[in-house]
Amino acid sequence: MVDPSEFGFEFDDADDAWMDRVREAESPREPGRIGPYELLEEVGRGGQGVVFRARRRDTGRVLALKRLAAGAFATASMRRRFEREVEAAAALEHPNIVEVLGVEFVDGVPILAMEWIDGVPATEWAAGAGAGGRREPADVLGRFLEICDAVAHAHRRGVLHRDLKPSNILIDGDDRPHVLDFGLAKRFDPDGGEVVSEGLTRSSGFVGTPRYASPEQVRASGGRLDGRTDVYSLGVLLFELLTGESPYGPVTDIGRLVRAIETGETPRLSTVDPRLGRDLDVVVRRATAREVEDRTPTVDALAADVRRVLAGEPILATPPSGWSVLRRLVRRHRLAFAAAAATALFVVALAVVLFVQNRRVRRERDL
Repeated sequence: MVDPSEFGFEFDDADDAWMDRVREAESPREPGRIGPYELLEEVGRGGQGVVFRARRRDTGRVLALKRLAAGAFATASMRRRFEREVEAAAALEHPNIVEVLGVEFVDGVPILAMEWIDGVPATEWAAGAGAGGRREPADVLGRFLEICDAVAHAHRRGVLHRDLKPSNILIDGDDRPHVLDFGLAKRFDPDGGEVVSEGLTRSSGFVGTPRYASPEQVRASGGRLDGRTDVYSLGVLLFELLTGESPYGPVTDIGRLVRAIETGETPRLSTVDPRLGRDLDVVVRRATAREVEDRTPTVDALAADVRRVLAGEPILATPPSGWSVLRRLVRRHRLAFAAAAATALFVVALAVVLFVQNRRVRRERDL
């Protein structure tokens, strides 16, 4: 059965709804040509774009080509989102971020050319090195640090990815990770924290992939996201890279998945693999804290603690305090706590009244 949580969802403008069939018809699936490019194969298809492995006919270079799925029928909002992706990706220059080679217009449709990465999704790479089984934790943590460095670079340039997941992180034959697909990226102020307004999607809608999305993303909290949103996704990714399992288990119902993200706690890594130990437990649980203020503050801070784990040094992350845990419980169960507080207040008041009455009866008896 296909797991629906693996799909990305984006609630587009109303004028996009009629484009579903047009996307299917307009985007060529069979090898062909787009302008100066020879299409070798289709490798990916999302809400607004289709990606091909292609070869430029004049140079023979193989590259990745992304084209609006609706082609010439793309709406103005689709084009704006595509332009934002190009702008975000072009602002980045890092060895672990896929390089943007340029943008061209073919028959009035923008085409984004990027370097071709011959690799596999991060979770597939971590699943094993042949007959030896899963990768060693130290190898996984080393590659994860490179991923963190790439995402931290994007944050310093004011780019929030918002869709970090295994299929958007390819690891090549040299075990080198590459972060790609900034189609849902937003510009944000790395000092102020909030996403810069660029025309939010309808109903301040959810964007991303549910299984790797943060609680504030699935709540669709009006665009008030910051770097800790990507920290959460990286924490979920690290759990899966180390264990081969999702922290939410094999959930195939979107509603239950969203409830698990909003109310659950990330299981301890050591319950899946005892080799992983307490420090990694704490690092992952802090990165995936449900409340933003309890979460690891930056990708750099997350990477720093992972480096301390590798070096055998004390980590800086600490388990959430008892007060923090209590505060989260109160937020999740407001009615129950309100009822309990009212009951406790009534019991205290009754006890006071009985105490006063008892003293009065004793005094009258003594007189």
